[in-house]
Amino acid sequence: MLPHTWTPHRREDGETVGWIAVDGDDVVAFDLLGRRVTAPGVDWLEAEQELEARGLGYLAGRFTLTLHEDQILPVRIGEVTTDRVTVVADEFGGASVVGADPETHVLPFPVPPGVLRDYVRPPVDLGTYRDDHGRPIEYGSVYWGELEPPTEVYSTCAHPERFQPVVEVGLALLDHLTRTYDVDRATDEVDGRTRVVLTPRSGAGTPLTMELQLPGLPGVEVTAGSRYRNAWPDCGCDACDDDVLDLLDDLETTVFAIAEGGMREWRSGPDGDVPWCVHVEFDAGGNPGFGGGWSAGEPEPVDVPTTPHRWEAWPLRARRDA
Repeated sequence: MLPHTWTPHRREDGETVGWIAVDGDDVVAFDLLGRRVTAPGVDWLEAEQELEARGLGYLAGRFTLTLHEDQILPVRIGEVTTDRVTVVADEFGGASVVGADPETHVLPFPVPPGVLRDYVRPPVDLGTYRDDHGRPIEYGSVYWGELEPPTEVYSTCAHPERFQPVVEVGLALLDHLTRTYDVDRATDEVDGRTRVVLTPRSGAGTPLTMELQLPGLPGVEVTAGSRYRNAWPDCGCDACDDDVLDLLDDLETTVFAIAEGGMREWRSGPDGDVPWCVHVEFDAGGNPGFGGGWSAGEPEPVDVPTTPHRWEAWPLRARRDA
């Protein structure tokens, strides 16, 4: 439902392009989906300019809908009112095909943060990989149930190329974050791998570093905050039996949680034989990674607070200046 404190902004032709509200000392602009589109510190005129710069065209584009349990679905906007937003599934670009009967989802207005994003995963080729008998390998379910992986597959990866989509999606995420947020982007080469660092230009959000191409196989590693670190895939051996689509969902969820202010870190200890431990949690199911942990042989990281510290959301990039 439209908050009563929101004032509609109309462009010269009378079309409403969003709303503006005053929140304490802050002026905030919201688009037609009810999503905040201005960073802190803008004035009323700048909020108007931002809404007019965005216009209405974005409503015709594709979006990513995040459902319960982190299910991710490409969608298009079906209907927008000040009571609800209806989206239709568009996984294969067929939402507008005559005779199509796509799945629909009804969202509240304003759309909650993190539910509907302008980002859409690029098309990826998952390939078909076969075992020694010529049968397709159903990665993600090879070792379900009672079947235990043979000892030798713990040290092998028969098809490392199947992880190449992780690199492609990692690059797409970096490009999307660069377009969406007010960040500096730095790129260099480290030991034959590309390293990209995105640093918010204002606020107290954490920088994010992504390294592309892991040692020996395609993949990405993300570091952020004080101690967060994780890799997709984190091992890649055949015994892990990774489903690449699950890796992509998890990578996207984690990266967006970092940029949108959904990551918390803190340290605890001692606890028995554990001298200290760093904890990482995400609001929206991001992967806590393996970079915190504990070590009896390292000094306690006193820079990590003992109570949960939430990293702030990154500032949005102003389109009015584009």
